Amino acid sequence: MAEVDTSKFSKRLSKLAKKLTDKTGVLDDMEFLADELLARAENSPVPSDTRELARSAATVRNDDRKEVVFGFNKVYAAFQDQPEKKSGTIVIKPRRKKILYIPLTSKGRRYHMYGRDPNLEGLVYGRDYILLKEVRIPIKAYGSELGPNHYFSETIKRNINFVFETLAKMIGRRLKAQEGGGNA
Repeated sequence: MAEVDTSKFSKRLSKLAKKLTDKTGVLDDMEFLADELLARAENSPVPSDTRELARSAATVRNDDRKEVVFGFNKVYAAFQDQPEKKSGTIVIKPRRKKILYIPLTSKGRRYHMYGRDPNLEGLVYGRDYILLKEVRIPIKAYGSELGPNHYFSETIKRNINFVFETLAKMIGRRLKAQEGGGNA
């Protein structure tokens, strides 16, 4: 998954935030920018069969931790955005258990509870689910003008200056409004 080193920016943003009396306004600005980046990523060449991946774009705001987290919330989103891998497979193995539960039907997805015996839940092995030690997912080289498997990571990289400049302007306006007594 695309991660950008924002440690220096975060430190400077924290210093600015200490000067602001309206701290929720900065989170409003960050949430706005996260939604804008997701919209830009959705309009890039997103891997698409049913558009479920594109529709899974989500922004989560946590006022207590003063953070905004955004991305695609499908489990397979990270597998489909691997610019460093051009071909091959990704292997998924269970972390805590010995076997992976793989639902085959909507009933298998809806009714199974983690850690319980699927047979006791009325699910039928081979029809509603299967059990595997590992799953191999082939890497599909979805194209973009920047190369395969870049739809989200490259959207972030291409727009990082836009984000920082826009957020700086928004915070600057908030500081001016605070100092002048006006609204942002």
